[in-house]
Amino acid sequence: MKKLSLVLMFFLLLTIILSLSTLAYEMNVSNEAVSTSKDPTDAWIVTPNCLIDGDRSTGTSAWQKTRYTSMTVTFNREVNVSKLVFVVNGIGEYPGSYGAISFSSMSENQYWFHVYLLDQSGNTVKDLGNYQSWNANENQELIIDVSYIDCYQVKVTLDNQYNNLIGLWELEIYEHVSCDFDILKETLSEPNCIESGKGIYSCKCGETEEREIPPSGNHQYTDFESFTYPNGLLSKGVKIYGCPTCNDYTEEETEPIFKFLGYSISRNGSSICVSYVVNKSIIPDYEKANNMEMDYGVLFAVSDSVSPLTQNGTVADGINGQVKSLKDTNYPRFDLKVSSSNWSNSADTPLIICAYIVEGDKLTYICTNTNSPTATSITYSQL
Repeated sequence: MKKLSLVLMFFLLLTIILSLSTLAYEMNVSNEAVSTSKDPTDAWIVTPNCLIDGDRSTGTSAWQKTRYTSMTVTFNREVNVSKLVFVVNGIGEYPGSYGAISFSSMSENQYWFHVYLLDQSGNTVKDLGNYQSWNANENQELIIDVSYIDCYQVKVTLDNQYNNLIGLWELEIYEHVSCDFDILKETLSEPNCIESGKGIYSCKCGETEEREIPPSGNHQYTDFESFTYPNGLLSKGVKIYGCPTCNDYTEEETEPIFKFLGYSISRNGSSICVSYVVNKSIIPDYEKANNMEMDYGVLFAVSDSVSPLTQNGTVADGINGQVKSLKDTNYPRFDLKVSSSNWSNSADTPLIICAYIVEGDKLTYICTNTNSPTATSITYSQL
């Protein structure tokens, strides 16, 4: 159990490390822009530089006076763009009156952006297409996943179908700055419960790296190690399976092999009977686990000896009795009946009417609710 706790702690630590690495996955580089140009010149009431200050809570919304306009953000270095975020909202009649009018008469999708990524010379590297927005009183994010394209410029054209007052509150450009290799692309070697494997991991940007695959922590309990009945064969047993990779194990409870149903006297008083149930399906596993062969059967003897049989299951010298093996039978229940036409003269005669079990070189008797190394006699009078 101590080893298992250490494994769980390892996975918890790994989860924390992966979470921290994800935080450094991308960076907002909008405020690194060296220039922002717009066309036509009167398209925005205020300079569009305020659209890339990185602050969503303050600023001046852009007031579009014409139906069509465009804006180009230029960087002094190549940027690997991972995503763009447009924060849009409805605005009032004058610049700066953020969220003042809802324009409920407008239908959705009357206002959209068309986005291009350009190289250093202004040539299109990627046409990202149209992205529709809508009107509201609160900030609304329009997120565009770019799929990690290198560019020097981001060009946005805005088409306001009916020249309504729609504002672009913030433009955020995110750069992919460090790879987070968190996608297992190919398994080179499988991990097991305690040992790492090898695999090819990829980042969302497409870069790959060979890394260790963390141990699975999942034990494969395939080694059948032991099968015991600590409290006797008439009580429940315990199977123990081990993991072939480490020393971890699991236990499985099993049913008793034998059940003692007790003694009884027939209605007419002529017979003594003792009954048993055997679960034969369990015996092969029990024999295999303990590297021995089991024999069992019934014994009748006129004796009070505690050892009426030899160790191999035959009647001992000096004992007046009979024994019969039942191992090769298929019956799940067996009964031993002793009859007499007149018990009056032998009512107090000690009798051994029991089942016996031989486990390798170990002999036990079932004369009560447990198997014991000694036999117990009874008399007709006792019953």
